[in-house]
Amino acid sequence: MPIGGGASVEWGHIFPDKDFFMRFDWWTDKGAQRCFYVTPEWGRMIDIYLDAKGRIDTAVTAPDVINRLKQCAGEPDPFRP
Repeated sequence: MPIGGGASVEWGHIFPDKDFFMRFDWWTDKGAQRCFYVTPEWGRMIDIYLDAKGRIDTAVTAPDVINRLKQCAGEPDPFRP
């Protein structure tokens, strides 16, 4: 992966229903696993930034995006170490 980031693209349903969500998993270089569910808004791109420790960077990720994120059940909190 390039230093300083990367990107992910996923194809999905053209007309998702009200219960539609996406799951995003990632691992840090030290092996810590993180996961969250996100409810995307139709027709919008979502930018989610990670800090140097592999957590969601709440200082850079937009508040409206953070409000659509949810911790995966049984997985470590993606906002904390």
